Amino acid sequence: MKLSEKKRRGAAIAVGVVLAAGATTAIAQTSQPNAASEQDQLQALYQAAKAEGGKVTVHMGGDAPGQWDSRSSAFTKQFPDMKLHLVTDLSRYHDARIDNQLATGRLTADAAILQTSLDRAVQAATGDSAKKYLKRRVVLEAKRLLTHTEPIPN
Repeated sequence: MKLSEKKRRGAAIAVGVVLAAGATTAIAQTSQPNAASEQDQLQALYQAAKAEGGKVTVHMGGDAPGQWDSRSSAFTKQFPDMKLHLVTDLSRYHDARIDNQLATGRLTADAAILQTSLDRAVQAATGDSAKKYLKRRVVLEAKRLLTHTEPIPN
């Protein structure tokens, strides 16, 4: 199914901002040669999306409503003329919902940020679930710190 230009623009803005809410300011303030062009591209997408109605719907994987409110606040601060609608639910429910919407041609989300996407990527790269991989890395770092850190004197 081919996504409309509006959906692609909305997805580009949503993914770029929701994942890195507030990071666009940091990018603009760096001395990297591409920082200005990235900021310019983001501003061009913002202007185009604003001209098309200024609404972005993002399906976010999570456990509780309101879990991603800080992302919404950062998005609104960065793009005051846009309306961000975050739909928070367990990733497995979003997966089924999006599959159904694609099958019926009634896709409502401009972007989706789901735990299952991360799990699949980590599983493919490491052979473990994201939770198991992160837990193993935390234990490894704790062992390293215990081995290489001097005790605190009394």
